[in-house]
Amino acid sequence: MTIFSTWSGAFSMSKRIFPGPQLLLALIIALGAMMPGIPALAQDDRVDSVTSAAIEVSHLERSGDLLTLHDLMHPDARLVVSRDDLNVWYASADAAIPTADPEILSVDFGAWTWGVTGRTYPDVASVYLRQPGMLNGTPVDQREIQHYLFDGARWRWLFGTDLAFVDALGAQTVQEPSPSAMFPDLDHARIDLVWSEIFASAGADYRSPDNVNEIEMFPATTGCGLMTEDDYAEVFYCTLDQEIYYLTDFAEQMDRQFGDYAWPHIVSHEWGHHIQFLLRIDASRDPELDGGLYDIELELQADCLAGVYAQEAVARGWLTDSDLNDAFQVTLFSGDIPGTEFDDPLAHGTGDQRRQAFASGLEDGLFGCKVDIDADS
Repeated sequence: MTIFSTWSGAFSMSKRIFPGPQLLLALIIALGAMMPGIPALAQDDRVDSVTSAAIEVSHLERSGDLLTLHDLMHPDARLVVSRDDLNVWYASADAAIPTADPEILSVDFGAWTWGVTGRTYPDVASVYLRQPGMLNGTPVDQREIQHYLFDGARWRWLFGTDLAFVDALGAQTVQEPSPSAMFPDLDHARIDLVWSEIFASAGADYRSPDNVNEIEMFPATTGCGLMTEDDYAEVFYCTLDQEIYYLTDFAEQMDRQFGDYAWPHIVSHEWGHHIQFLLRIDASRDPELDGGLYDIELELQADCLAGVYAQEAVARGWLTDSDLNDAFQVTLFSGDIPGTEFDDPLAHGTGDQRRQAFASGLEDGLFGCKVDIDADS
């Protein structure tokens, strides 16, 4: 069992600028809208695959699996619509919940403009469908149009008719957590709030880390024992006491070198290790034989979980493009020293691997991290 999981000690001291991610913004479901003049069925080999995607969306709505439903949104939509926004919508009296599979009336491909951002996409699948549902306790037979974009692997959907609609949902969500005695730092309180909401949405029990501890200097006594400079652990999560520890000087160095969000991003990585602890995800002695994870896989998954938090924070307006740039910079330049073996217990991944892992969580959510949270977690 891994008793403590660290960040990585390999950092370039020269500050470089890594291009921030382009915040793509795409698609929509306009629920309950009547469709005049439905176009003829497009003769396109993509019809079957986008039809399957629409049916999957209907199944997820029916089952109430809003975590997966949100993960399957297009990355552009995920940076505008928070998980909590989606929860508010499906809990409202205006949301019609499907009660059976949809009947696909037609599929049309072409340019389309998403009303939330005003961005036009050249090749959108517009799916016209009919499905029975329940609207505020009353059976309805509704016709809808759903819009999908293909990301190279699967069709992704977008939610929201316009910005005013999305903003109205956001006004009903928790805007800011209240710092507590345990987490007086607002960044820590935000991370804790998001993960508590994700677990609640899955019907699973969540427990916060017991503390985030500042270490002025080594040696220092921690729940994982006496830590010295020889341990090279500037920041780590200890599974024995479920607490995060960090060196004050290290946190300040990260801010100076990579920007204001660099250090909170590193904390969100350590929080990812806490999520792994809650879900009983750990490295094993012989992954090839026991089906477990190498330490490097554990670390890359924690980077991915940091991306899950970052997505939600962007959608809530807590983070900006510049903040994401800080996270990408510190992740890219904290890769392992060249020549590090993949099965090294201290391996975290190359800079490119860590950057891609963070991007997977940002764009694909828990699905991208291969993490499943359910009531049995």
